[in-house]
Amino acid sequence: MDSIEIRPAIHRDELECAFDIWGTVFPEERSFFQKRLDFDPDYTLDTTWLALINGQIVSAVQIFPYRMYWGSVFLKVGGIGNVATLPEYRGLGLAKRILRMQCEYMRKNEFDLSLLLTGINSFYSRIGWQTIPRQEWTVDAAVIRKSAHSTLHLIRTFDEKDLGQVSQIYDEINSRWIAPMKRSKAYWIGQMKWETANPGHFLVMEEQGRILAYMRYVLNGNELRIRDCCYREENEQEALNLLSFILAKEQQVESVRAELPSDHVMAVFFRKIGGQPKTDNGYMWRMFDLNETLRKLAPELSKRICKSRLSSEADLSVALLLGVGNQLSLLKISHEAVEVQPVREPIAYNLAIDLTEEEWLRILLTGCGAFGKPTRAGYEYIRVLFPDCPHVFWHADHF
Repeated sequence: MDSIEIRPAIHRDELECAFDIWGTVFPEERSFFQKRLDFDPDYTLDTTWLALINGQIVSAVQIFPYRMYWGSVFLKVGGIGNVATLPEYRGLGLAKRILRMQCEYMRKNEFDLSLLLTGINSFYSRIGWQTIPRQEWTVDAAVIRKSAHSTLHLIRTFDEKDLGQVSQIYDEINSRWIAPMKRSKAYWIGQMKWETANPGHFLVMEEQGRILAYMRYVLNGNELRIRDCCYREENEQEALNLLSFILAKEQQVESVRAELPSDHVMAVFFRKIGGQPKTDNGYMWRMFDLNETLRKLAPELSKRICKSRLSSEADLSVALLLGVGNQLSLLKISHEAVEVQPVREPIAYNLAIDLTEEEWLRILLTGCGAFGKPTRAGYEYIRVLFPDCPHVFWHADHF
């Protein structure tokens, strides 16, 4: 009988075996995966999980840990990528077992969420991930060119000395959205070493040394895909000027593809010229500890309560029992704060809201619109605590 072992990698030689598997199974070369992990500042061996049969490594799955913006706080996310099993060992359920053990690892290490990008949703849904649709734009480049924008500012290729300003712009604008990755300086530097995008496709716009906006993109045949595009709040128009500049230079481009938060100046422009975003079901999310996640959200939830009109109402105070799947958490809401408590017996509450895991993830990631009709019990509290908010996970950060 074969001996099967599932565990994290314990030394570099095992990681090298994982590189071999990924280079064999996926179309990318082995060096693609090695660069990604060698230059990722958050990489540790215990995030590479392996399945061994009789001591031979035959399957590997990678966790990419990161923090995501959620209002004024951050949530810890485990990105799942590089799910691969050698062809001759498929059908044994090895990847599924790795993923289940990785979920326990993430739960124990206080991850709030896990994200993966896939085209085989049914496989991952059986292990607990939920499909949370997103909107993606594909716009005719000829229509964009008809509304060309011009600028008197300098547009040039990114230089490493620009990183301080570029990262500041990124942080300022992404803090108003849900789900973008929080990028450290080390991550930015590492990303520019591991990514395969053309360095000339990272452009900045500046005025007397002050950067106003930047855009990164990649060309796939006649399609231009925007990897990320950020701007100073007072210079949002410059993002459109950057796009016009690029399309004037890249005359072969026939379509522009982008995932954008709904209030991004480019999304607003695309709607104005008649574009329609399409639903993409390739994003799947998974929750872990409801109470721990709510505890991290409490400072931001308290801010929202204080700013809302509810805070002036006499009957505001409530003990809200939130049930998600088989987990329970108690939110004690007052005029000034939201306090999160684990549920213990006996329990006293005024209002109960029961959600499926999918409903909770939709509310957490997109807002109260996923909760249902305003007549649903508890809607007023969900509306204040989880207002509809633009969200994005930039293509540049895909794993």
